[in-house]
Amino acid sequence: MKEILKKLVSLDGVAGFEDEVRDYIESEIKDHVDEMFTDSLGNLYAFKKGKKSGKKLLVCAHMDEVGFLVHSGSMLLITLSRSVSTYLPSFHSCSLLNTTGTGK
Repeated sequence: MKEILKKLVSLDGVAGFEDEVRDYIESEIKDHVDEMFTDSLGNLYAFKKGKKSGKKLLVCAHMDEVGFLVHSGSMLLITLSRSVSTYLPSFHSCSLLNTTGTGK
């Protein structure tokens, strides 16, 4: 589990560019689910059938991470997700992605 978490936090997954994270999750769970699909918004759904009389469980999580937009090449940081002021002191390095989500 520790290795899976290390891998997940090392992947780029800024809002709108969660493909790396989704692909990794798919590869890790594909052998453990009965059905899996991605909708037009990029949400990943996976289903595991259980006993009819058994309890049901829903696991829901975000795939995206804190991200910023570099505006007009001026390094003006515009947040792409929730308020991040509490996270800023913990940044050690950043990846700079282009409009296609590539370019680490």
